[in-house]
Amino acid sequence: MTRLLAPFTPFLCEEIYHSLRGESVHVQNWPKDSGAAVDPAGLTIKEIAAALRRYKAEKGMALNAPLPGIVVYSDLGLETVDLQGVANSRVESRTGQPEIEMRPVAAKPQMKIIGPRFKDKSGKIINALSRMDPAEIACQMATGLIKVEVNGEVLKVAPEAVEVVVETLSSGEAVDVLQVGSATVLVRR
Repeated sequence: MTRLLAPFTPFLCEEIYHSLRGESVHVQNWPKDSGAAVDPAGLTIKEIAAALRRYKAEKGMALNAPLPGIVVYSDLGLETVDLQGVANSRVESRTGQPEIEMRPVAAKPQMKIIGPRFKDKSGKIINALSRMDPAEIACQMATGLIKVEVNGEVLKVAPEAVEVVVETLSSGEAVDVLQVGSATVLVRR
């Protein structure tokens, strides 16, 4: 133990090791691995904690900022007490896979594509796209063409001219999904 702790508490470990062995702990070899199997649940918890820290950093949140709630889906039967400290909120552990629904919630017209192609009609196309149902736009995008009606005329707009914003839902709640190995982590928004 003193050889492992010596880099962190050098004076204390030196004193203990010297009184037990009569030698300096700092000239000893690093301890060998005992060959014990690594617990997959422990590794998964460690990876989830790292993913939650990355998530907070990407969102510009302080590491000690609370998250609205977390649900971890894994077949390993994870103990999530350690994750509650990382998330600074309640963490639920469930088995199986979550039911996730992707729902289009908004359409963002791309002016740099629409403007040069449609010139004077671009403003009317953007207004028409903003009034259309995002789910309908997503369906039309899948066919390779979006049809927009402007003053009784049907104009064909390329799918890359519109960005559809998709919201991820689980049990009717908006969530962000983090895939960590075989575990799926849902962070409530």
